[in-house]
Amino acid sequence: MKKLTLPIKEVTILTDGALITRQKKVKLVKGEQTIIVTELSEYLDEDSIKVRGTGKVKLVDISPILQHVYRDEENLIEIEKEILKTEKEIEQKNLSLESLKVSITALTTTIKSIAEGFGRYGMIKNKTVDDFKEYYSFYQSQIEAENAKKIQIEHEIIELNKLLNSLKEKKNQMQYLENEFYEINIILDSKEDCEIELELSYTVSKASWEPVYMIELTKGEALIQRLAKVYNRTRIDWKKTKVTISTANRRPISIEEVDPLYLYLYEHVYPVSAKKLSRKELVKPKRAMKPMSMAAVEKELMQPPSPAPEAKLDDLYVESEKSTSVVGHQRFELGGKHDIPSGKIPKTLYLDSFKVEVEKQYYWSSLDEKLILTHKLKNKDQFLLEGNAKIFIDGEFISQSLLDLIHPRDKFTVGLVESYDLKIERKLLKREVAKAGITKGKEQIDFHYQIKIKNQIDEKAKLKLIERIPYPQNPNIEVVTKEISPEPKKQNQGVLEWKLNIEPGKEEKINISYIVKYPKGEVLEPKI
Repeated sequence: MKKLTLPIKEVTILTDGALITRQKKVKLVKGEQTIIVTELSEYLDEDSIKVRGTGKVKLVDISPILQHVYRDEENLIEIEKEILKTEKEIEQKNLSLESLKVSITALTTTIKSIAEGFGRYGMIKNKTVDDFKEYYSFYQSQIEAENAKKIQIEHEIIELNKLLNSLKEKKNQMQYLENEFYEINIILDSKEDCEIELELSYTVSKASWEPVYMIELTKGEALIQRLAKVYNRTRIDWKKTKVTISTANRRPISIEEVDPLYLYLYEHVYPVSAKKLSRKELVKPKRAMKPMSMAAVEKELMQPPSPAPEAKLDDLYVESEKSTSVVGHQRFELGGKHDIPSGKIPKTLYLDSFKVEVEKQYYWSSLDEKLILTHKLKNKDQFLLEGNAKIFIDGEFISQSLLDLIHPRDKFTVGLVESYDLKIERKLLKREVAKAGITKGKEQIDFHYQIKIKNQIDEKAKLKLIERIPYPQNPNIEVVTKEISPEPKKQNQGVLEWKLNIEPGKEEKINISYIVKYPKGEVLEPKI
C-alpha cells in the first residue's frame, strides 16, 4: 500500500465547478497493489473520478473515501500554555496598576495638605515661599511620573487582552473544527515491475467563473477585452498549473415532460359574516384556494432582478493561447502557469480581445431635454455570456453596465453618456387662447413649437429625437394637427419619433402646430 499526493497538472474551470487533472510518475512492482491518493478536496464529485495510466497495468478498482482529521493536539496544548501565560501577565499588570493608583492618591493628598497647612507650618519652622515651591514641584513631578507609568500599563493591558482574545479564538477553532478531505484508493494489477504515468481526473464544486468585459470605444470600432473572474473555494490551492476556462457546467441536462396548460376563470371570493351562514353551510369543508391568475403570475415573474455588484478587477494575465467555440460552447486555454489560491477573493484572468463595429447614435426627448450619446455595437461570431462591462471612451472610464447574453451577429448598445455634440433648442413660438364666442361653446388653445438641432462636430450625426403632442382620452377633447414637418418616422398616440442624419455644421428644424379643443368651463388635466 502506497500513499502519495499527485500534483495538479491542469484545471478546467467551469461555470459551476472545475475539472481537476493530477499527474505523477509512479513506480509499481509486479502483482496487485493499492495506491492511495490523498489530500483531495472535500467537494470532489465521487461519480466523476477517472484514472488513466500507461504500460502493462490493469485497473482493478477505484474507491473514494471522505476522511475527517481533527486539529493537531500538540498545537492545542501550546495555545493553552500561551493563554495561561498571557492571563498571568494581565493579572500582574492589574496589580501594578492598582498600586500606582494608590500611590497617585497618596501623593495628591500630600500636596493638598502642604498647600492648605503651609502658612501655619512655615511660620513655625521659618519656611519661605521658595521652600513651598520646592515641596510642591517635587511632589508634582512624582505625580506626573506615576501617571505616565499608569498610562503605559493601561495600554499594555489593552494589548494583552487583544492577544488573549485572539488566542482563545484559535483555541475554539482547534477544539471544534475539523478538516475533511478525500482519499482515493486505486487498486492496480501490474504484469511486471515498471514506472507508469498515473493520471487522475475528477470534478469539484465550490469553484466557478464569471465573465467581465472591458470595452474601449473609439471612432468606428470598439475593442472588447474578455476576462474571467475565477472563484476557488475548494480549500485546495491551485499552484503553478495550466488553466482552461470553459462555458460548460457540471449540471446534468434533461428534457422535461410537458404537462397540459390548464386555464381557469378567476372567481372572486367575498368575505361573509359567520352569523349569516346556515348551519349546513358552516359544516361544509373549506374551498381550496383558487390558482393565481396568469396576469398576477406574469407580474411576479417579471420583477426586475437586484443590481449586480460592481466588479473589481485584479491583476491581469497573459492572453489565452487558444480559444474554441462550438455552437455556443467556448474554451479558453490560457498560456503559462497560474496560481489560484483557495479563498473568498477571486482571481481575474485575461482571456482574449477582439474588435467589432460601432455606430454612434444620439438620443434626445422633450421629456428631459438631455442629449444622450449611445454606441451600438455589432457582434461578429462571438458568444458573450452575461456579465459586468466597464466602458471607456478614448481611454477614459465612463460607466459600468451589465451585458445580457449576446449571440453572434447581435447588436447591443453600451456607453450611454450625456453629450454636447449637438445643440438642441425647443421653443414655444405660440400659445394662443381663442376669444370667447368664436369657438361655439368650446375652449380652444393654439400651439406652435419649434425644435432646432445644430451639429457642432466634424462628422455626420445620427439622432433619434422624441417629441409628443397631447393625445385625448376623453371624446369631448379634440386635438387637431395643423403641421408636423418633417414627417416623423413613427407616430403612436401622440408620441412622435424622428431619425435624422445631420451633416457637420448643418442645422435642422422641426415644426409642430396643433389646436386643443375642450368644453367651456372644464379644466384640462394635466395643464398645458
